[in-house]
Amino acid sequence: MGRENFATFADAITCSVNAEASEFAFRFRATRSGQLSQMISLGNSITRTEGYALTNNELTKKDLAIRFNSPTGTTISGAGFELLQNAPNPAKGFTNISFYLPASTEATLTISNSEGKVIKLMKSEFAKGFNTVTLQRAELEAGLLFYQLDTPTNSATKKMIVVE
Repeated sequence: MGRENFATFADAITCSVNAEASEFAFRFRATRSGQLSQMISLGNSITRTEGYALTNNELTKKDLAIRFNSPTGTTISGAGFELLQNAPNPAKGFTNISFYLPASTEATLTISNSEGKVIKLMKSEFAKGFNTVTLQRAELEAGLLFYQLDTPTNSATKKMIVVE
């Protein structure tokens, strides 16, 4: 990405990126105190906030999101439905499963072993935005497990490893 892909304004940056990767990073230097997740957002005032992917010679529109990483975990802003990798992984004493929901909704988190046996099933109403479920080692069995998050409109599955 060269400088020709960016334009800066008093309170905005616009860019056009033609990249094979689905993620790229910006690095900012703070000029005042505060949370970046409260100061930076995506918007359509200068350039449309959208991305495109070429799959099987067909261009499809993709949602864009900003991910803010911190030492205490990941916060997501402006994203659609997303299930994140559990942490820590491998899990020993506990693990956190985090996900982002674009709207408040009922969701089901299912933990299964590699043979498909359900180990734990949790159904609850979750808030819009970033959510985390903490599981203790005693609730899980050792080995390769799968966790799946289902909402009325989305579903995603990831793997985790639980050790003795």
